[in-house]
Amino acid sequence: MLLHEYNGGFMRIVLLGNLSSNNRMFAECNKYLTAHSYRPMLSTNTLPVHAEAELLVCIGYSRILKECDWAPYKYGAINVHTSLLPKYRGRHPVNWVLINDEAVTGVTVHYVDTSIDTGDIILQDSVTIDKNDDYNTLTDKLIECAKPLLLSAVQQIDTGCVYRRKQHMISATDTRRRYPGDSYFPLSLLTDNPRRAVKFINALVDPMPNAYTYIDGCRVSFKGARRDAV
Repeated sequence: MLLHEYNGGFMRIVLLGNLSSNNRMFAECNKYLTAHSYRPMLSTNTLPVHAEAELLVCIGYSRILKECDWAPYKYGAINVHTSLLPKYRGRHPVNWVLINDEAVTGVTVHYVDTSIDTGDIILQDSVTIDKNDDYNTLTDKLIECAKPLLLSAVQQIDTGCVYRRKQHMISATDTRRRYPGDSYFPLSLLTDNPRRAVKFINALVDPMPNAYTYIDGCRVSFKGARRDAV
């Protein structure tokens, strides 16, 4: 862990995230913070306890934290969530916004509390979902959105000039964990709703479990789809 000095203040940061090929956000945010002189200590999969650390930053960490987990940190814990909270709280928001044919999503940096993605919002920004976006292209957009957003949030906390706002519970929506059977693709969707069919397939491109169906008793997986019509 290296000490970072910013405008006369000092901030010791720990980044916490799951170690997986899907968590590109974790690696890219670490690079971005490092490039801007913050050099956080990294922790993957296990919750660290560092007596000198002042802020815990969660990126793609799937376990629910308890208050005792962030209590040792002077400034508590914040999370980078890939949706415009309070919409799409919970697991797999990138997949779900595509499946649900949303036009816009985004990134929210918020404080961690004892529930799931319900803490006070520090900053958020939106990205447009194009008609042929898939899980990877949308993730790329969200990473580029998240990097400066997280840096700004960290700087606000570092300088004591952070503004936090409560989430509007009335507009909240929750997602759930996805299971293998959720990737089943009914062929009727191709004719009933071609737009939604493309979104469904593209939400589940590699490295996610691909959309699949059965044709003449054989399982067929879809690697991607494209919609040329408006």
